[in-house]
Amino acid sequence: MTRTAITEIVGIRRDVVGQWITKWQKGGNEALRVSKSDKPKGSGLLLDASKQSKNQSRLIEKTPDQLKINFALWTRHAVQQYIK
Repeated sequence: MTRTAITEIVGIRRDVVGQWITKWQKGGNEALRVSKSDKPKGSGLLLDASKQSKNQSRLIEKTPDQLKINFALWTRHAVQQYIK
């Protein structure tokens, strides 16, 4: 796949895809593993627990097009649009 095709599917910038490819070429799949952050779990959350639960249920039960969002699959960008 091209980097442009990947960016459209995943919903991230092209340069980030390039960084991922470089990491993979140097260290294989292990290089792409996400490391744990020093931040406490949940410190960056913007929604309270009840809104999170409601949104999670909707995301599981519905597709983006059923919720009038112009995406075929749930991507990070699609979820962001839904929450807005």
